Amino acid sequence: RNQTSTLTPDRLRRLEAIGMSWSRKPVTDDEKWLTRYYFKLVNLQHHYNITDVSEHYSKHRGLAKWVKDQKDEYDKYMRSGEGVMTPWRQQLLESIDLAQMRTNIASGRISNNEG
Repeated sequence: RNQTSTLTPDRLRRLEAIGMSWSRKPVTDDEKWLTRYYFKLVNLQHHYNITDVSEHYSKHRGLAKWVKDQKDEYDKYMRSGEGVMTPWRQQLLESIDLAQMRTNIASGRISNNEG
């Protein structure tokens, strides 16, 4: 493409300072976390009003495991401050009310705060 960029050097510097990647594929763990799972979960929530991400839906199988893993990591982080959870991820998960998400994993129903 031979289009003139409107991206100024200052804007480029600021974007790179917050971790902007110019690669088409996710590069960092946070980029993978966002693009592979978090954005899919947010999309399901907002477009389809789904909070039960169940393994028996073949489209959501990996997402159900990810939600369960995030709940486990979130709980560990809140109890001890340990694990792979970061304050940034914690805030994003709280913004979508992860504690209310339900998942079905083959061994049985696994969920936090189910009523």
